[in-house]
Order: sequence, then structure tokens, then C-alpha cells
Amino acid sequence: MNLISFYKNKDGFSLIELIVVIAIIVILAAAVAPNLSWFVKDAGEAELIAQGKVVLISTETKIADLRKIATDTGQSLQDLVDMKKEDILKEAELIEEVDPDTFVIEIKNRQLYYFEFVLDGQYVCYNDGKVYVNKTSQAGNSDSLLSVYQFLINKVKVPAMELSLFKE
Repeated sequence: MNLISFYKNKDGFSLIELIVVIAIIVILAAAVAPNLSWFVKDAGEAELIAQGKVVLISTETKIADLRKIATDTGQSLQDLVDMKKEDILKEAELIEEVDPDTFVIEIKNRQLYYFEFVLDGQYVCYNDGKVYVNKTSQAGNSDSLLSVYQFLINKVKVPAMELSLFKE
């Protein structure tokens, strides 16, 4: 028996068998695809938070440098930091991606209290020792400020059942 006659006598898969296998693959793909989109979204948010942490470090470094200048010259630390926003973004290597006009920094008691900037269409914010991502401004940079209910959900991560008191 030669090789050609061996393959000629072999029967292939029937059309029904192929359709069943393809249907199983489609069902498995449909079950897995929504989970993959969550991974992509989570990875995007993790990247924004990481970039926010880089900005946090460069902002705190710049504040430490400017604190002495503010004391010596009698200028407001907030004003000095506001003038150095572009330098902070350069140090964080985000000067091309973030508009300095959307970069808000608040200083309280000569310490960094809050910052916010827009990156990839989302607000990256620092408050209460954490960097987080939000779709709306909390510093008044957009027309759609968060309601108290949305603010508590995004900031405190309180279960929705406890927040039902705040709903109108």
C-alpha cells in the first residue's frame, strides 16, 4: 500500500461534525470574551494609576524643593507649585500627554492635599493618600460634577445598600 492510496481511502470529517466543533468553539469564545474586556479595562486603569503615582512622587519632590523658597521669599507655596506644574509633568514624563491647564494641585498645611489631571480622557486624582481614576472632575474642571452619592461610591467604596440613604 502506497501513501497516495492510503489517503484516498481515509474518510474526512463530515459537515455536521465540523459544524458541531465550530459551534462549540463559538460558544466558548462567547463565554470568555466578556471576561477579557474586564482585563483590558483593569489594565488601562492600573496604567493610569501607576502614572498618577509617578506624578505624585514628582509633585511631592517639587513641593519639598519649593517649601524653602516659599519660606525665604514669603511667597505662597500654592502659587509656587502652580507655576511649576510643567516642570512636574516633565519630571513625570507626561508633558506631551497632559495639558498643564487641566492639572490641578491643592496644598494644605504646606503638604500636598489633592491633585487631578486628565489623561486618556479620564481624571487621575490623588486624595486621602490614594491615587484613583474617575471619569469626572472633582475639582470643578468639568460641567458634570459628581453627586454626593456618586462621590461616596467612587471615593469610599461603601456597599450600595448602605448608600441607599443618600439617594433622592
